[in-house]
Amino acid sequence: MRATPMAAATAAQSSTDTIDICRVLAIERLTEDQFEAAMWRRIQALETLDAKAGHSYDPRVSPDVADKNFSLSFAGEAFFVVGLHPSASRPARQFDVPVMVFNAHDQFEALPFGAFVNKGLTLKSGQTHVHRYLPILLEKIEKGEIDPSFVITHRGSLDDAPDLYKTFRDKKDGCIKCVMTP
Repeated sequence: MRATPMAAATAAQSSTDTIDICRVLAIERLTEDQFEAAMWRRIQALETLDAKAGHSYDPRVSPDVADKNFSLSFAGEAFFVVGLHPSASRPARQFDVPVMVFNAHDQFEALPFGAFVNKGLTLKSGQTHVHRYLPILLEKIEKGEIDPSFVITHRGSLDDAPDLYKTFRDKKDGCIKCVMTP
């Protein structure tokens, strides 16, 4: 079994305790600790499915959480996962419904953080105020004032995820955004 933060706890749970995490997250308002535990159970389940599908761990990262090169790996590609939910203590992690956001490891590795530190530079960033602008944008989309469909260049099923990810990562075939449906 590959090492993950919840591997031991997951292995200790009986299969009868395994429940559909999506259903639970949608019905109950979990505390931050409950959400984090549920998220790691879901990640462990995804890793189990990934291993059964014969995918190897991305060799650029480590499955060992104690290793400085730790990252998650699905379909042979490294990812960071960020959990968003209504009870998050950090405002940037608050969202109306529980969500797991998968960020490609490559995009973070490409940032030259060492150069920033070594040169004493200051890097500032910000996020779009999603909670403020989302209702306004959705209303404009519903009224037909904005058509965001041009951003979606590729569609497929969840089974197509590895290929769609590679197309997106490599910016092949004019790929901007991929939408996958179950």
